Amino acid sequence: MKVNTLQLRRALGAALFVLLLSVAGTKNALAQNQVAILQHNDTVTAFYGINAFQQAHAAAVNGDTITLSSGDFNACNITKAVTLHGAGMVSDTLGVIRTRIMNDFTINVNNNSEFLTIEGIYFNGGAAVLYSDLHHAIFKKCYFPSFDCVNSWASSHLHDVLFYDCLINYCYIRSAADGVVFYNCVLNSFRNYADSSSPTVFVYNSIIKPVETDQSYLNLYNCIIAGNVSYIQSQYADHCIEIGEESFPSTVSAYNCMTANSYSDVFETWDGTFAIDADYSLKTEIATTFLGHDGTQVGIFGGLMPFSFRPSYLRPYRCYVPGFTTTDGHLNVEVEVAPEE
Repeated sequence: MKVNTLQLRRALGAALFVLLLSVAGTKNALAQNQVAILQHNDTVTAFYGINAFQQAHAAAVNGDTITLSSGDFNACNITKAVTLHGAGMVSDTLGVIRTRIMNDFTINVNNNSEFLTIEGIYFNGGAAVLYSDLHHAIFKKCYFPSFDCVNSWASSHLHDVLFYDCLINYCYIRSAADGVVFYNCVLNSFRNYADSSSPTVFVYNSIIKPVETDQSYLNLYNCIIAGNVSYIQSQYADHCIEIGEESFPSTVSAYNCMTANSYSDVFETWDGTFAIDADYSLKTEIATTFLGHDGTQVGIFGGLMPFSFRPSYLRPYRCYVPGFTTTDGHLNVEVEVAPEE
């Protein structure tokens, strides 16, 4: 797929870092150089190096878009409602290398009119939402070793926050969470400290492993729950698979659920060990006979938008920049975006 005759000053944010690197004549730029592109209305600014994300964030205002190239970037505390795009949380067979943000950081966005949106990032450190509530945020196709909404000084809560296609090793959502939804996610260790009067977290087509402490108030749809299910104080569980000998407590209204003895009864190869490169595919007989309430398989590869590592926006793959401008001073650039595999 090609986008022809793009003028550099009007290029889409998703392609800008490739264009600028090509103009600079950098060989194998995606693999070797970090670039952050800040787009504010029609103004585009490039930052280079391992601190490029920090610099772009410092210069941004609410509503801006920051596009990160492949490679490693130093983290910064996110305090602005920006849209942050990466090349993906994994490297793919097309040669597109993942975007990785290094070290711990916090999210502390005090803005209720703009959405914080983050997609296509491998976070090497944990994320904590500190000192304020987070409203209207979307996390898509990201890897988090930890997403923790509390610290020793203050509690913080999520309101109208969506997670799509995310892998989270440890997730702690506080009791006042309201409108928190997970779609097609893997939650290796989940804790929702709550009481029966607290709002409920909604989980769709996900794999979830609750921890052994606290009470997790969840509404579960088309999910696979592995271990410690007795700690889930759900109001509702619909078309779910429980792995293990425990059963839902009496507080849970379970509909069309089944119990499996082990991971090998449900998954082709997955043994319960959380990893970004794990194969979460279901056994054929499970995927085709135990369907969710929407008629698709349960787990992360079911639902309206089955799990995928690939970001939802176009990712530049190759770029050709001629060695001359047109008579009116424009630089015509040909961009080839990565096709679907």
